[in-house]
Amino acid sequence: MLSIKKKSGKPENGINQDVLAMRIANRIIKLQAGIANYLNSTAHFSQNQKKVILISICVLFGGFCLYIILNSIN
Repeated sequence: MLSIKKKSGKPENGINQDVLAMRIANRIIKLQAGIANYLNSTAHFSQNQKKVILISICVLFGGFCLYIILNSIN
């Protein structure tokens, strides 16, 4: 049978994984807060402008998803 050895608990490169995870989490939280602040600043847009922005975002992400799907088929 094959025997699998477990690696030691310490990472080989000396970076503490908890510290790295906290840095990543903090960056994500900052990004989310920035996006939320931007979206809150769009309250002054008219109803028609909000519709145009929503349709633009849908077309952009829909096109990107379609591009990914078509490239995965080929």
